[in-house]
Amino acid sequence: MKQTPDTTARSGIGRYAAIAVALLAVAAVAFVDWRTVRSLFRGMFVLQAADFPGRYEYTAEEAWYTIENDRFGIDGNGRDAQATTDGINQALAWASATGWDKVRLCEGTYLIRSDWSSPYKLPTGGIEVPSGMTLDLGDAVLIIEPNASPSYCIIAIAGKSDVTVLGGRLIGDRYGHDYGSGGTHEWGFGVAVAASTDVLIQDMEIRDTTGDGIILEGSYVPLAENGRQSTNVRVYGCRIGGCRRQGVSVVGATDSVIAGNEIFGIGGTDPQYGIDVEPGLDYGAHGVKIHDNLIYGCAAGAISCHGGSGYEVYRNRCIGNNIIAVSCSDVSIYGNMIASSKVRVHDTTADVRVYDNVLDLTSRLIKEE
Repeated sequence: MKQTPDTTARSGIGRYAAIAVALLAVAAVAFVDWRTVRSLFRGMFVLQAADFPGRYEYTAEEAWYTIENDRFGIDGNGRDAQATTDGINQALAWASATGWDKVRLCEGTYLIRSDWSSPYKLPTGGIEVPSGMTLDLGDAVLIIEPNASPSYCIIAIAGKSDVTVLGGRLIGDRYGHDYGSGGTHEWGFGVAVAASTDVLIQDMEIRDTTGDGIILEGSYVPLAENGRQSTNVRVYGCRIGGCRRQGVSVVGATDSVIAGNEIFGIGGTDPQYGIDVEPGLDYGAHGVKIHDNLIYGCAAGAISCHGGSGYEVYRNRCIGNNIIAVSCSDVSIYGNMIASSKVRVHDTTADVRVYDNVLDLTSRLIKEE
């Protein structure tokens, strides 16, 4: 592990370092409400388009198909989950088959049913987005039907390529879920991306799932098109809160980016991080970039680098608990603004570089066995 003084940081942090140190010192001494500090953190960075390569931008020339709810038996008033879910999926399949690559869902409230039987299989049920499609949810609200299943996903991108999902609000059943069958019920997801490539998830609001807001993972069986794990997945500008397990989990993904998101209030079942890079099964995590996120109020901490290699954690604004590096290699943690927290690096790591971070008076860097 290498640590250099937090004086002149990379990528523009130096412009704000003196102001930030003064601000956080005052907050630590005067016990300012963290909601106040959060609001100040929000305005600390000016993000540039270059920070979000591949971010979707609307143009006037685009041709969109707007799903016809009546035609496909879709209820936009929060009723009839099975018919609504089937209808949206039929509309997406029809649009794809007839050459529409940009599809919109009308404003409304949609009750969604998911029949995903096991988190160890490719996600099924919920809204299944085809390859080659941009789906704009706009002002639509998608609510998972309260259920007793340990696993579900509101939107599934499974074994697909070239998929974009924009906007919308996804609401889980955390407070209406039936946990009576026992176990953790930690696999209820807003968006599940599995064994897919070239995926963009942008400007969504996701809250109150029984598991993660978003999970990036792989598949037991290597798929002919995309292999075993996901690659080139970008999660931009989302607001994720109140989920029980994680804000974003990276279980199996390479060369992916999680940037410009606000993640908060994660807690209820372990691991309970805002963002957790933790390869599972025989998946890998390599080349992941985590930057410019605002993360606060998560039970275990803001960011966990629990495995994988060759990735960067930079320019994040983290309030409370930990940024932690465990059993990973070739990871850089730099240019972050950290309040009331610890940067913890375990001896099991290899070539982890921690430098040019701005810490308040209650935060520290710790090396652990």
